[in-house]
Amino acid sequence: MKMIYKGDYKITSPYGPRNLNGDTRPHKGADFVGLQGKEIIAPCDGIIQRSTIITDKNNPTWEWGNYVRLDTEDKHLLYFCHLSKRLVSVGQKIKKGEIIGLEGNTGYSFGSHCHFEVRTAANASIDPIAYLNSINKKDKTFTYQEAVNFIKSEVALSDETMTYLKSYKYDKNLIPKIAKLIYDKPLKGEPLLDDYISQFKQVTGFEDKTIEYLSADFKYGKDLINKLLKAMI
Repeated sequence: MKMIYKGDYKITSPYGPRNLNGDTRPHKGADFVGLQGKEIIAPCDGIIQRSTIITDKNNPTWEWGNYVRLDTEDKHLLYFCHLSKRLVSVGQKIKKGEIIGLEGNTGYSFGSHCHFEVRTAANASIDPIAYLNSINKKDKTFTYQEAVNFIKSEVALSDETMTYLKSYKYDKNLIPKIAKLIYDKPLKGEPLLDDYISQFKQVTGFEDKTIEYLSADFKYGKDLINKLLKAMI
């Protein structure tokens, strides 16, 4: 799972309201402390738009100390604050996993940590943990055997039905594709339509010959598409 540290970490202050020295105000990010290292890494690709420190206490941004802003390809703004050292420059293209700085205690801080904040393109803050979970879900991949095991556990298909799926000769990646769709839950609670085969085609984008193969009324797999589609809700 891609986070902002390579090793273990703990969250010392989550996103949301908090009391700090008797003052209750929204905490627009989450505070992380690295347990196995202090290197802060990019959780996704993007471009560095800010790498600076504000020392003027008339500017509220001074509280962040050394901070870096990474603008992502999905139009989110990621802030990494209180760094002891910044290791990137404005305009630099960053790949996920690359080091952008070191955790620190600069600015308005009471111990070494990284205040990690995520904002939308409209500059609205969102829960950074939920954001990290969402990008990790997008990055999920399955090996062939992992996909087989996942489909069997999620859809409770028989061995005979799995053998039928494995026998499809036009797309060797069919089973991993199905597993990823079940994992992503593209229907997100939507009801099944009476014409669920057309619905399955729209959701998956599979070719007609693939749909025909999966919808065949073979001995062990009647209503296979219906079962797969239900697992995508």
